[in-house]
Amino acid sequence: ALAVTSGYFLAAEWPSTLKDLVTSCAAIHGQQVSLARWAKEELPEGAAIGVNDAGAIAYLSDHPTVDLVGLTTRGEATYWRAGPGPRFEHYEKSKVLPPYLILYPSWLDIDAITGQELTRRSVWGASILGAPEMVALETRFDLLGSGEAPPSPGKLIDALDVCDLESEAAHDYQLFYAHEGTNKVRVRGDKADGARTYRSLEEFNLELRPGALLWMRGGAEWPLVLTVRVDGRDIGKLELEGFEWEESWIRLPTDISSGVHRIRLERQSQVWFTSMHFWVLE
Repeated sequence: ALAVTSGYFLAAEWPSTLKDLVTSCAAIHGQQVSLARWAKEELPEGAAIGVNDAGAIAYLSDHPTVDLVGLTTRGEATYWRAGPGPRFEHYEKSKVLPPYLILYPSWLDIDAITGQELTRRSVWGASILGAPEMVALETRFDLLGSGEAPPSPGKLIDALDVCDLESEAAHDYQLFYAHEGTNKVRVRGDKADGARTYRSLEEFNLELRPGALLWMRGGAEWPLVLTVRVDGRDIGKLELEGFEWEESWIRLPTDISSGVHRIRLERQSQVWFTSMHFWVLE
């Protein structure tokens, strides 16, 4: 009886299952298989391709691939899960990015590394695909590392690169309520930097010097004053004018000892702010 009942339900579902299979196969063929064949014909021999949906492109393009999601490329998953800001900071250091990308731009969410569009394939209404449009692009490299330099001259004592997971760990940076949806890549002119958004508090370690300058690159939704504390001591204020990208500084007291100290920034009003970079310059 069980076999008969199971057979009945399988037979009843067979037409819709077969239709879904055919639709899915057609969608994959129209998007990923088509782009793989395009890459095989059009891209330079041996050129690597960055992907964020490993599959037909890796199998059919005859090109090496770098899986930015990390399913088939070791070590990438940590940064992919962390969001666009940490991905960008990782790409600055790792040199993992290949010269071409074939991916879903909405998954990547980093316009700062996507260059000229070469071709695209659009397939709508297919649930098997990661997104309706998959795009082939040249990789843009000119903004990588562009946000590293301090905003003023001076001897660099220490720097915290926010969204750089290794830099954050080295400075005991507190994420608080941050997650992969509260970071992005901010671009201003010829500079780009990973940014943690919707911040209400910052706490981290930095190496300080008496009388040195503490610089912050950040932003705020509205004008905002941040109280700066060093090891619990109030040493002054950082002021943000209410722009997406701005830089502000405070001079450290001359009686602070040289060495690593705990920095805490506290907002004085209920305004969200963004953090990108901190430097100590002497």
